[in-house]
Amino acid sequence: MTLPLLINKNNRIFMGFFWAAVFVTGYLIPNHFHLFEPKLLPMMWIDLATPFMPWTVLVYTSEYYMFVLGYLLLSSDHNRDRYMWAFFGVTVISAAVFVFFPTTFPRADYPIPPDAHWFVYRVFSNLRAVDTPSNAFPSMHVCCCYLTAFAFLPREESRWKFWWFLTWTTAVAVSTLTTKQHYLADLIAGFIEAVVGYWIFFKWMRYVSFTDYFKILFRKDSGAPSVK
Repeated sequence: MTLPLLINKNNRIFMGFFWAAVFVTGYLIPNHFHLFEPKLLPMMWIDLATPFMPWTVLVYTSEYYMFVLGYLLLSSDHNRDRYMWAFFGVTVISAAVFVFFPTTFPRADYPIPPDAHWFVYRVFSNLRAVDTPSNAFPSMHVCCCYLTAFAFLPREESRWKFWWFLTWTTAVAVSTLTTKQHYLADLIAGFIEAVVGYWIFFKWMRYVSFTDYFKILFRKDSGAPSVK
């Protein structure tokens, strides 16, 4: 399969905003509009044993900064393209699951403590107001954060950036449990989805220039050069 290279040094910022709008739309629509009633999943022992730690919502919401930094810190525009296409791919797959097999988490069982720090309380209450407890399985938080770390695996990217993002990502993954936003099953599924998404869009997929892509699409040039 072939995809076009869309990002270059002249449109990086514009394309960053464009892809962000695509991802937010793809997440929020099935988060608020359901074809079926979202179902609860069974709690595993680790779900029950993990304490509710409201302050970790600051770790949980740090993913939004991670995506921006990851996009900007990649050394190669080609890797930015692969990163964005991978994001798009896992968003489409997850949205399909959210629409046809919606799940939810019993957040009402874990109210935000009234004595929580005012900033933590504000961040948490705003999060819960915008993000409903559905879209639980798989965890897009976990999937997209691990994809961000994996984007730094290609040899032209920095090793220290990979390990830095991987550590940050793992902290975010743990926070999905301590904020009572997700089940352990959601975390595992999100990680698997990230691995598969990385393999498809960084290893298996082929990329060509935007012009060559349309030549292929309209069968004007079936032998366009590809970029691995």
